[in-house]
Amino acid sequence: MSRKRRITQDYNTKNKSRLHGFLLAIVLIFILTSTFISHGKLYSSANKSQNDNVFYLTEENSQVENSIQIVWGEPQGLISKYILIRDDLPFTTFSNDTHIYQDTGLIPNTYYKYQIEAITESGDKIYSNIENIETKNSYETPLTITNHIMYSSYSAFGDSITFGQDASTSWYDIVSQYLNKEEGTKSFNDGVSGDTTVNLLERMPQELATQKPNIVTLMIGTNDVREGTLSSPAITNLDYKNNVEDILSQIDPSNTRSVFLISIPYFDILEASSAGESAATMPRLIEFNKILIGLANQFGIPYIDVESGMQQMKGVLNINGLHPNNKGDSFIASQVINEIALFNK
Repeated sequence: MSRKRRITQDYNTKNKSRLHGFLLAIVLIFILTSTFISHGKLYSSANKSQNDNVFYLTEENSQVENSIQIVWGEPQGLISKYILIRDDLPFTTFSNDTHIYQDTGLIPNTYYKYQIEAITESGDKIYSNIENIETKNSYETPLTITNHIMYSSYSAFGDSITFGQDASTSWYDIVSQYLNKEEGTKSFNDGVSGDTTVNLLERMPQELATQKPNIVTLMIGTNDVREGTLSSPAITNLDYKNNVEDILSQIDPSNTRSVFLISIPYFDILEASSAGESAATMPRLIEFNKILIGLANQFGIPYIDVESGMQQMKGVLNINGLHPNNKGDSFIASQVINEIALFNK
């Protein structure tokens, strides 16, 4: 054999050895990678079974107008209670054996966001999925006013915004002057500074019995909103709803022919922060006003939205971020008077 052929054979042999080595390396890498991926999958699966303890919340068909019924399952572990979170705020608490809730008095054609927080006996928190659910039933007011109503007595229930503070003339004064001029109505300012829905519930029966009003305005909730924070509300949404519902239920329809529910006015939060207001105030205010709209629908009474208009003119109608100035009181009074005039048309 010639030297040239031997060199060629040696070269081919070396190339084959290198190729075999390269293929062997690929096989080893594949085996190691497969083993790693396999272990990785087992590890992820193990983690998922331990940490991804999700229980599900769903919507049930409801026959009640302007309401949403939700049901939820039960997560793993010993549960001490459930908390319903509505629109990112704690709404109400349930015992560990409750798995269904009918949320009533809602605004028609409006989305509500729901989630359930489960609290274990050890204090751990487990969350359900989030569901955005729309109320589909429309509401048509049953009030059809054909005759002019004469009012002999008017009661304005509320807090310091009704009573009048930081302004020479409150919105109540303007409305009472209008009613006195048009109807000869005797008016009562039942606004008390610092009052919450709880305070109003305590004093309202006596005032109703004494004054016997046949027209009532109700603006209450400013202090309920202010006394809570986003993480630790002093009064829950459900408590506020129940309190206002009880307040409205106390009004005798055989004597009081007209009831007007007024929204909680807008806060200028930047200005009010110097007086101790927190960033949690506005989300709670918006949620409370949604509750008021639902209750107005439920009781079939007019709802007067002063919050939206004041928000559009933010900073112009508030004297300290919280209480309305003269312009603010005039704006609120105009909304109330317009609604009364429309109601009596």
